[in-house]
Amino acid sequence: MTVTEKDNSLKLSKSTFTAGPYVFTVKNEGSREHALAISGPGLTTPKQTPGISPGTQAKLHVSLQPGTYQLWSPSDNDRAMGLQTKITVSGTGGVVPPASPTPTGSPTESPTGSPTESPTGSPTESPTESPTESPTGSPTESPTESPTGAPTGSPTGPGTPGG
Repeated sequence: MTVTEKDNSLKLSKSTFTAGPYVFTVKNEGSREHALAISGPGLTTPKQTPGISPGTQAKLHVSLQPGTYQLWSPSDNDRAMGLQTKITVSGTGGVVPPASPTPTGSPTESPTGSPTESPTGSPTESPTESPTESPTGSPTESPTESPTGAPTGSPTGPGTPGG
């Protein structure tokens, strides 16, 4: 992106912009020192080049978000002499829109153990909250005793008493 500054004008090499990073190469084709400053969305303070002597150039790196930006030469009376312009940046350029609010007041909640209303209106517990039963009818959360009184489900292996 090239910006050409003369003593009474500021011209850009392109007129359409999408959000993203840019390098403005500022060429001073005037007879006195100029500079380039830019302000707009996402820039808490204007970004600008140092003074650019006649016949030289400088670069300005900036990341543009969607919106309108002001560009001007902050040297002396340059802005009043016509060294200014506006640009409009379009597109999303990776900007993430804010999340939409989650609706509240619905009768069903996520399956994380919160009560859920059954079709009859009575609360039921989610299966992840309460002990589940194995096919034999015993809970799976803690070891149980066998009909002989010995613990089952021991982490030490089969045939070894737990404990």
